Amino acid sequence: MKMNIAVKGSSARVHPCAARLADRPVSEEDLIRTAVKIVPLSRTMNGQINHIRAWAFERAVRASLRG
Repeated sequence: MKMNIAVKGSSARVHPCAARLADRPVSEEDLIRTAVKIVPLSRTMNGQINHIRAWAFERAVRASLRG
């Protein structure tokens, strides 16, 4: 069973292994314990994101005007 949970404005898929191994329902504590371990892509992939932004700024054509 996987669940979607909101963490600071984003969503993450959580696989409640601890509950599954113990053959019990997923608890709020399971979700909180998993949520605090989530690292946003903006941190783990910061270099790649900045590279794509730089490429887009120089090479891509805007779909709409800035407003």
